[in-house]
Order: sequence, then C-alpha cells, then structure tokens
Amino acid sequence: MADNNISEAASSSSSSSNNRGASIGSSSQQPFNPNAAAAASPMGGGGGIHHHHDHGGYSPASTISPPQPKPDPTVMVSAVELQRAREIREAAQASDKINTDIQAPVKAHPLLPFIIGKPDPATIGRLTDYDYAQAAITIGDQDTEVILDRLYKLQAFRQEYKIYDNAEEGIQLIYKLMDLFPGYILSVDFAPRYGSYILVFDFAAFFPERLKTIEHMRIFMGGIYYIFKCLSTNLKAVRSGVVFIAECDGTTQENFDMALEEKYAHELFSYFPFRYKECLWLNTPTAANIAYALLKPLMTPEFLATWRMGCKLDGYEGRIDTLFKMPTQILAQEQLLGRIDKFLNERHLHEDSFELVERMVEPNRPQPPAAAQQQEAAAEQIVAADYAAAPANQ
Repeated sequence: MADNNISEAASSSSSSSNNRGASIGSSSQQPFNPNAAAAASPMGGGGGIHHHHDHGGYSPASTISPPQPKPDPTVMVSAVELQRAREIREAAQASDKINTDIQAPVKAHPLLPFIIGKPDPATIGRLTDYDYAQAAITIGDQDTEVILDRLYKLQAFRQEYKIYDNAEEGIQLIYKLMDLFPGYILSVDFAPRYGSYILVFDFAAFFPERLKTIEHMRIFMGGIYYIFKCLSTNLKAVRSGVVFIAECDGTTQENFDMALEEKYAHELFSYFPFRYKECLWLNTPTAANIAYALLKPLMTPEFLATWRMGCKLDGYEGRIDTLFKMPTQILAQEQLLGRIDKFLNERHLHEDSFELVERMVEPNRPQPPAAAQQQEAAAEQIVAADYAAAPANQ
C-alpha cells in the first residue's frame, strides 16, 4: 500500500527537475488570485472530485414549489451514522462547555457582493451538522464524553486563533504558510484510486525558529487547520481515510522543536476528527527517527497503527519534492493553491447545506467494518513490541 500510494501521488510527473533552491510563495510574488490558478494536478484525477448538483428548474415567478435538491452522493450517510451524529449533536447542545448557539455569519447580498462587513468574532467556533456527521464517521465509536471533549477543544482552538471558517481566510492563511516555509507543503490533492485526500510535505523545509510572533503562530496553526479541512472536503473521503506523506531526507535537528510539536498535538492534531489510512515518512535519517521516537507518546493509537518509517518510492531514487515542482516551482504552487481554493469552497458549501435528515441517508449502504478495533489491535502490537525491545529498568 505504501509504494502504491506514493506512486499515485507522483503518477503524472514524467521527469525530474532540480529546482530545490527556488522559493515557493516568496514575498516578491503577486498576491494569490484563486481565479487565475490552474486546476492541473500532479496526482491525477483532475485536481479533485467534480460534483454535479441538480437543483431542478425553478423560477421565482413560478407558483409551483421548487423540488428538493438531489442529495450529493459524496455527503450521504448510513442510517447508523445519522443516528450517532444526532446523538452527538444532542449531547453537545446539552453540554455546559460547548457553545452550540453560535450563528452563521451573514452572507453578502447576492446582487451587491462588494458590500461585505468585517468578520464578526461572535461567529467563531460554529458547529454544523456536517461537523457532527464527520465526528460520527471518524470517532463515533468512542465514548460520547470523549467526543464532546474533542469538539470543545477544537471550538476553543478556533476561538483562540480567531479562525472564521471561510474559504477566503483559509486560502490566505495557507498562502502565508507556504510563504513562511517555502517548499514545506508540496501537495494537497485527491487520489481517485483510493478515494482519499493526500497531504505531501517536506520535513526538511520546515524551520520552527521562523515562528517568532503571535501572527506567525496563527499562520502556522490556522494554515494547517484549513489544510485539514481540505482533506475532509466530503464525507465519502472522510470515511475512506486520509494519507500523509513526508519527505524526510535532509532533516536535521533544526527542523524539529519538541515544544512546538507538543503544542500542535495538544491544540489541533489530537482533536481533529480524522480516519487515518496511512502516514508514510520517506528516506528517514537519524534526526527523523529520533523525532519519531519523541512524537509517538503524543499520538493516538489509531494514528500510530498507520505510521510507517523509512519508506521508499518504488522505482524512484531521490527526494520526491522534485515531482511536485513541475513544470516550474512557481507554476506548481499556483496549481496547488488553485486546488486548495476549490477544496475549501466545496467543504464550506457542504457545511452550509448538509442537514442531519433522513433524505441524506444512502439507501442500502453497507456498514463499514470495525476499522477502529483493527487499528487499536495493531497499535497494541506496536506498544507491546516497543515494551519487549526496551531495556529493563535498572
């Protein structure tokens, strides 16, 4: 699976290009324009899923009631998932920690789109039916109180870093993240063969000492948060699971800060509702192996069960970053930001339109296997192996 997933990520690259010295998103470039970004994708599949919504023929002057929109098949749920999502929503509404009264921000008038007010802090941290459905799919087998704690901490995260949850803010934070760490984010894309979104990043291009201000930390945390939303654009992909691929060749101690990793894990990564398919670290040197050992205690058993070290790209030697800088580094960045913009808009469309109602239940959907139990068993084997290999206490 490891080699196949990496091969999928690099499938459309026909040759290598050694432009590692160039800068992705350097400050000398013009501000990103999503409308001008290309939609090409180094992973194949046309840069994401294309959904066709049938809203039926309706004119405001018509006296006939408009038909119900046809549910998007990528955001339909099983009857069990619907029931669990409703239980989570009901528990959240009864909780004294989670604020479920946060209203959606007022939309600009469709005929006057240039009249847009300042973001309202009172809208930060809103929970939608889509959020409850994502929690039901990914962590629904956990105790309800555990799920509520994760929802509460994600809500607190968004309020702490003033995350307004809109596509415009998301694309700007990710652009600034790429400008702060050129070459760090290599690709965010959908792999149709596996039905999963994939994040590819270069560990050796991340330098924690650059996070010197509060705004820098907001760019880092907020940018990663919005990338996570790209990886969960629709519920079908959420159900399939996410893939992380890290190029680690050249990683040194300068690319790692334990205090920052603990902050990242305790404020965001441990609470975002993912189902993990694979996490692959490629070409791991000693520094990356040490980082792995230090990070393991911070990770959940579900994530540990998918984490693989020292992977290689089948039939390819060298760093994979060159595959994601084609035909040029600057053009590759524009294409990447174009895909991210598309994914974020699709995700927020689903947040605004999805409802926990019976018409969103997919007929005869087979129930997923007990993946969480399988992952937990695999994680227990990892822990047992580590314990057996550890020296006895003196």
